[in-house]
Amino acid sequence: MSSQPNRDSLSLAFYGRYSSELQSDSSIEDQHRRCESWAHQNGHTIAATFEDRAVSGVSVANRGGFQRLMDAAFSSNPGFDGIIVDDLSRLSRDIGDTHTFIKRLKFRKLRVISVVDGIDTTERPSKVQVAVKGLLNEVYIDNLREQTKRGLDGCFARGMSTGGRLFGLRSVPVDPNDRESAMKREMDPEEAALVRQIFRRFAAGEGEKAIAKDLNAARAGGKTWSPNVLWHMLRNPAYVGRFTFNRYEWVKNPDTGKRNYRERPETDWTVTERPELRIVDQDLWEQVQQRIANRSRITARKRVLSKKTHLLSGLVYCDCGRRMTLSGHSYSCPAYFEKATCTNTTRFSGPSLEALVIRALRDRLLPKIKDLELEVNRILASGGNEDKLADLRNEVSRLEASVKNRVANASRMALDKEMLRYVTGLIAQDRSRLNECRQAITALERQTRCLTIDTGLIKDALENLDKVLDTDLEMAREFLAAMVERILVHPLSDTKGHRQGIRCPLCGLSIKKLTPQHAAKHGLSVEEMATAYPQFGVSQPVEVRIGLNMKDLLAKEEVVYCMVAGAGFEPATFGL
Repeated sequence: MSSQPNRDSLSLAFYGRYSSELQSDSSIEDQHRRCESWAHQNGHTIAATFEDRAVSGVSVANRGGFQRLMDAAFSSNPGFDGIIVDDLSRLSRDIGDTHTFIKRLKFRKLRVISVVDGIDTTERPSKVQVAVKGLLNEVYIDNLREQTKRGLDGCFARGMSTGGRLFGLRSVPVDPNDRESAMKREMDPEEAALVRQIFRRFAAGEGEKAIAKDLNAARAGGKTWSPNVLWHMLRNPAYVGRFTFNRYEWVKNPDTGKRNYRERPETDWTVTERPELRIVDQDLWEQVQQRIANRSRITARKRVLSKKTHLLSGLVYCDCGRRMTLSGHSYSCPAYFEKATCTNTTRFSGPSLEALVIRALRDRLLPKIKDLELEVNRILASGGNEDKLADLRNEVSRLEASVKNRVANASRMALDKEMLRYVTGLIAQDRSRLNECRQAITALERQTRCLTIDTGLIKDALENLDKVLDTDLEMAREFLAAMVERILVHPLSDTKGHRQGIRCPLCGLSIKKLTPQHAAKHGLSVEEMATAYPQFGVSQPVEVRIGLNMKDLLAKEEVVYCMVAGAGFEPATFGL
């Protein structure tokens, strides 16, 4: 790359990155200074700065600065003519990613300049330079990975810490006076006592949810506990002094750019016994494992059933940002009921919430019947059959050419009776298949012309939307995914979590809770009444916000229902 001043002054975007917290924080400043000096010598200016500190160059998925740089570069008005880096490894240490980035940037007429490597992607030799430098960067990472793995193998073999955090143990330097000293594990008395308490409580019959809520209420261990964390702790053999190394490996997903870890074959594992680090005695460990095994057998069927997808699965959210989950027949926030880190005590009956959402969609869509008719008929007119017709027409063309070629070849060649019979059979097969394809095309074209939906049919489907969606769960889920962005359940602040009286819309009585006896007075079951009147299906007065996202048919809006004690629903308010 020429170091002589360029006649065309460029506006450049600087990108800097360093990969380790052990590197000097001034590393990016050093990179910027070298790039700024080069730009000044060549008559260019640096108009924007993007950076990532202490982030690896192996993947771009977790690099916020790089993502912002790419967003700017691929926008309609980037504000710069190219990107300047200290060296090419700052962009990426993956040769495939590097090649893709530069290819996309060149398509946008944006050049990449690497100061240390002497690369300018507008110059002819740059393609070879990028390929060689990209390969060297990737080989560097491969070698570094192997060296790191070899070092960790040695640490584990010597009984040293290989990184990671295990509650109950801590890592301390072998030589406190040496900053680069190897780390060893030792027991943390306070944390170890809490681990034993967790194991004892579980062995005594308590569940992970109850234990987690108590620990969070007491702020035990200075961390937030979840049932899932406790479940993994209770099964971790490290608490009886049995440590495993090399069980998992991190692998970069080429589709997402993110790193995922997966289990290695058991033959690759390294296991060592460290009795001096045992926290839980053998009897308590065996009691816990026995209870886990017994409970797993008992709940095996429940776990299979729990995989069933419900109508609103993944759409219902709590104020705290967590998805509300269906436990039993009610939606609730797991952050409250499992960890006590949320204050939303609401339980909302699944059938009641489904009825509420379906009612909101029906009321919103009914005024749009004419638009729905036009949209549905447009889709039907374009066929849903276009792909099939295209395939059939291609097949007809192929068969017509095949028959023509076979006939021409047979007429030119002197074939014996056996070969002539064979060729004649092939031609007959092609003609038979050709006739089938032509008939199928005619039928599909006739079907497409006849498929239309009138307003009456759409109106009938909307008025009975609950019954329509009940016929096919998979179809209903697809419909809701297209219509609903999310459903937010927000407890009303002035209720303080206490349920007030609800006035029955059928008899006018004020009741605290819908009981089977009261429902029976009206000839209904509790579920039927809670479905018909969703205010009965919630444990306290709440506000339910239904975020609509109906793509081109309806603008994105938010429907708000307020469930108020003694009054039922306030009118729906649209466009909030």
